Parts: sequence; structure tokens; C-alpha cells
Amino acid sequence: MNNTPLIVALVALVLGTSYVVLRPVAPIETQPTIVIPVATSTPSKPLPPKPAPEKGVVNGQVLLGPTCPNERNPPEAKCAPRPYQTTIVVQSVESSRITSVTSDVAGYFSVSLAPGMYTLAPSGGSVFPRCSETKVVVVGGKTETMNLHCDSGIR
Repeated sequence: MNNTPLIVALVALVLGTSYVVLRPVAPIETQPTIVIPVATSTPSKPLPPKPAPEKGVVNGQVLLGPTCPNERNPPEAKCAPRPYQTTIVVQSVESSRITSVTSDVAGYFSVSLAPGMYTLAPSGGSVFPRCSETKVVVVGGKTETMNLHCDSGIR
């Protein structure tokens, strides 16, 4: 009796690989045994993942003010700037529009961006509110927090 398939199976078990043993229908003594290696489901040494460029985060709040005519210095609490819900266009300084994000009813926004320099431009109305563009430098793995300001037109 030919013990080749048993020996191949034991070697495969010791080496941690899988093998398929094919035998012809004819008796083993007259036909050779063919051994074909098969890839295992778990490689012995996993490949490291390709590093993706790490993004940074810009978050903050869009504020609308003044909210009272004839503001005083220091401002009264009831006349503090109010949160403003709007769309913020994010534009790379080197190129065109990248994306946009909408602030929530409390004026808060957050956007994840690749490292670089950007301009954040909150959308205002046709005349008022008039919102200021703000430049920001995004660093991978870091969070930049800022307030964006819109002028209500109240004087």
C-alpha cells in the first residue's frame, strides 16, 4: 500500500498549509499520486494595509449678529450673537469647490478634509445676512475649531 497521501497530509499539517491529493481511479501501484498545493485562508504573514492619507477635522459654529440695534460695550446677554443654520461651501485654496456642509439649528458644523488650506464660506441671504469667508489650514489627524460669522444687518 502506498502511504504518499498520508505523508503529504501530515507534512501539510506540520507546515500549516493545505493540499489537495488527487488519485486516479486505477490502483495506486500503477498510477502516480498527484499533489497540488492550495492556498490557505490565512496567510502566514499578513500584508500591512496601504496607508491612507490621514484627514483632519474642522468643526465649529456659525453665529449671526448683531441681534439688537445700538449694541453696547460690553454687549448685553440678550443681544449675544445667535446660532445660524446655513450651508457652508468648502473650497481648496488651490482649486475649486471641494464639498459643502450644513450647520444644524444650533449653528454647529463638522467636516473631515484632507490636509491642506481651505476657505469656508457660509451662505447668507441675497442682501443680509452677509457671511464672511474664513481660511483654515487642515493638518492630518488634528481638529481645528472655529466660529464663522454672519452679519445680520441690524444697526
